[in-house]
Amino acid sequence: MFEGITIRGGQSNFDRNIDIGSFAEALLFYQNVHIILDRSNISSLVIGIGIDNLRLLLDGGFCSASFMRDNSGVHTQQITGTGLSDHGFVSFELRSSDGKKKGLSNKEHIIDALLRAKNTEIPRGKIERLSERINVRSTKDLSIDSIGPLQSARKDLDDIEYLRTTVEKLLSIWVPEYELSPRDFIKVESRGERFLINTNLDFDRLNSFYHQRIPPSHSSITPALLVERVLSTRFDMAFALKYGTDIIVSDLSSLLMQLRIKGLLQRRVSSASNLARFEDMIIPNTKSIREAINSGDLAFSDFLKLLEEAQKFKQWLKSVPPDGDLVDTYYQEISKKQWVDRLPTRISRFSIFTLGGLGLDALGLGGLGTATGVALNTADAFLVDRILGGWKPNQFVEGSLMKALSRKEGE
Repeated sequence: MFEGITIRGGQSNFDRNIDIGSFAEALLFYQNVHIILDRSNISSLVIGIGIDNLRLLLDGGFCSASFMRDNSGVHTQQITGTGLSDHGFVSFELRSSDGKKKGLSNKEHIIDALLRAKNTEIPRGKIERLSERINVRSTKDLSIDSIGPLQSARKDLDDIEYLRTTVEKLLSIWVPEYELSPRDFIKVESRGERFLINTNLDFDRLNSFYHQRIPPSHSSITPALLVERVLSTRFDMAFALKYGTDIIVSDLSSLLMQLRIKGLLQRRVSSASNLARFEDMIIPNTKSIREAINSGDLAFSDFLKLLEEAQKFKQWLKSVPPDGDLVDTYYQEISKKQWVDRLPTRISRFSIFTLGGLGLDALGLGGLGTATGVALNTADAFLVDRILGGWKPNQFVEGSLMKALSRKEGE
């Protein structure tokens, strides 16, 4: 359980920005965390946690990252003399922002994306150093037997029932006031590699509701936007298959994926459920890690200190069976009696005392000793672990984690 996770997006159903709180939770609980970045979300992540912190995480092996050098979407063009438009799924790369016509190198794609971003004033040197830590990928890397997300999404559009169900799910979240009637339809007609979209949906009415939540400057609901989510779903599926991990996407993206394939997200749903139950029962009366980060009660720099203390806890999480219950396993682990628990009290106390007055308080085991400044070598540390019954997960959960999440605003 909690072997690895891929992050592509966050909690929002309207964009693919990385949710910083969810990212922090993933770093704390998963052995391997991989982020999928592109031009739409790299700047928000860098602004959200700071470029120095992102570099620290990458350098320290706490996570890895890939940047998609090409962009994918729906290309729409007018058909001369007909008043109709046809569409096609395409991928493309942007040219340099300095006006040069030549293509960009892998490193330049990342640098250019951050230099173009609004509200960022990051020194170019820092951006260049960050770019050296991020792998660059393209849509072609997601192909299986020469079939990639673009081709798969195009075939998905021919499934009339799937397309209608997808649109119904999208509209139920974007504009819940608008209900599809049995007479409403949307289907595509093939024009070689391109296609026409035939629908009787009332887009004026749809957008009158939609723009009450999302400004027109951000987006409007169009036929092209609806089918774009079919393409986006195929990319989510491709990343999940490529990395073979749990995947974090928005609730809407998760629903759309489940429409296409049953059970792909079962591991993530199980992990998320286990995580929520663990936080509710083991660390009650505190915010979740995601909530504490996103509310500002827990600064990301403070979280990084917590993450450094969490390595043994993450190793323990790795031992939890994939179908196991995290809460039950936790209670079983912390209630185990080790061999020291079975020793007579006097012998146990003598054994601990004769270690040379080791700084047990400094190890986070308050009350078991007084810090004396004695340095532990590897053999000593191993012996202390054995005598004290070994490390248990509650030492981290009831210590550093509880303290960090219980911190009140302003402390």
